[in-house]
Amino acid sequence: MRYDLFRDAAYPIGSGTVESGAKNMVQRHMKRPGRDWWRDKANGMLAVLAEYHSGRFKKTWQLIRKTRA
Repeated sequence: MRYDLFRDAAYPIGSGTVESGAKNMVQRHMKRPGRDWWRDKANGMLAVLAEYHSGRFKKTWQLIRKTRA
């Protein structure tokens, strides 16, 4: 990567922003009071949340339905 160009353009070059966003999404949606997630179900729920917040949920859901039909 051309870190010098990204720094000059004031783009973040570390992963902290992405990691912080992921942590906040997990805590906000998965750790609310009264929510008990089994470990084997949590990864699936995180995948659904990621698709939803990325704007790809509808397309992904259509693909899942198509493959199960």
